Amino acid sequence: MRNISFLLIFLFSGINAFAQENTQSGIIISTNINDHFLIIDDDFENAVRITEPDTIFLDPGTYQFRIASPLKNDFVFSENISPNEFLIKQLNLHSSNYDPQFSSYPLLYWDSNIIVFSEENADIYLNGEKVGLTAVALKIPSGIVSLKAENNSLSSIKNIYASNRSLQVINLTTLPVKKKALTLSFIPGGSQFYKQQKIKGGLLAAGFLSFVTTSIIFNQKFNDAENDYDVFRTFYQSSSDPSDVLRYARLAEESLDDSEKYYKQRNLALLGTGVIYLYNVLDGLLSEPSQGYYKPWNFDPYFQFSNDALDFYGITVTRKF
Repeated sequence: MRNISFLLIFLFSGINAFAQENTQSGIIISTNINDHFLIIDDDFENAVRITEPDTIFLDPGTYQFRIASPLKNDFVFSENISPNEFLIKQLNLHSSNYDPQFSSYPLLYWDSNIIVFSEENADIYLNGEKVGLTAVALKIPSGIVSLKAENNSLSSIKNIYASNRSLQVINLTTLPVKKKALTLSFIPGGSQFYKQQKIKGGLLAAGFLSFVTTSIIFNQKFNDAENDYDVFRTFYQSSSDPSDVLRYARLAEESLDDSEKYYKQRNLALLGTGVIYLYNVLDGLLSEPSQGYYKPWNFDPYFQFSNDALDFYGITVTRKF
């Protein structure tokens, strides 16, 4: 009797399992790409890395599916899963204008939502707490955070909004960036201030402004003297009184002398302006900062995907959930 009971229990369990197996539902996704993540209803924490084709078991209902593939913008679609049905979805994902802002793949591949680059061996702080040496990959909750890079006596701080929906790559440099220094070289003193050459930058900016102001003043005086000369010459030519003729002739001659004087002074000021500006540009382009320029990392997490990249580039991952 005991054996018969065990046999009945075994048969019942088998029938129940068979019934459950044949009442399951879900979706079978097949694409032309063999490496991507599937996110259902934007549940990024439970994203699944799938191979082709793959079966996803789901309860009946309507779902949003997000396909995150390398170097492609996310592909999003919605489907209704009926009871006892496996929906077959075949997708042909074409290459488009890849924009990392519209791709979840870097976020999911690196399992981080912030990667901070700075000078080699710079200390990286998150909200005042040291999290490692650059470069650092962080997985933190959404919200406003304070990032700080500290290298010897130099430091750089940036407040950002961290999102758990996308990867942000932050270059938090304590040393000047050469490209920015070259751009600022066209502003008198701009490149020098950026490179912490404050005295030189102040002198160049002050000298440039002084010569520009002088040029404007003497140009106005030159224009006034030219106008006075034209007025006095007109009075001289139209006057019939000998005394007025002599007076207007003298005033016209003085105005002409003044205009010539102011013309030369204006041109000298313009020449000084040009010399200072040229020196400012050349100095901005050629002079090196006291501690050198920042050397960018030869690694772009938005485009370069390799399983050993973190170890190769010495990137540490810190998770603060």
